[in-house]
Amino acid sequence: MDETLSKNKIGFNLHIVDSRIITDKHDQTVFFPWRTRGKGYILISPKIRRRIEIFLLGFILVSAFLIILLPILLLLLGNFWICTGILFVVLINWLVVYFLIVEMIIKSLPAHPLSYKEIILENLEDEYEEAPET
Repeated sequence: MDETLSKNKIGFNLHIVDSRIITDKHDQTVFFPWRTRGKGYILISPKIRRRIEIFLLGFILVSAFLIILLPILLLLLGNFWICTGILFVVLINWLVVYFLIVEMIIKSLPAHPLSYKEIILENLEDEYEEAPET
């Protein structure tokens, strides 16, 4: 049984992590860093999958802090436009950090030939074929 960080260790299904790491019909685990946009990368070991899950979970938690708490803290300081500018710069830099870390992770991974949509459709076809007819 494959214990993933997003389901078994934390105790709830974290959709943002699960939607980026899927399994194709050949049981290859594929990581889609941009989800439906861009190509997927085959995860060659469970260790790499775990690293990606930890990174995505950390990114989500820090993003939640930036999106929820930082504006409140900045607005308490005073000027709305200065706070908005600071928040904009921080969020843009945070997205650049995501892009750079994802590029470091995927540079050694082989690309998957199918798109996100094609893998999902293949999996749904297999489920439909296996479903008992009533």
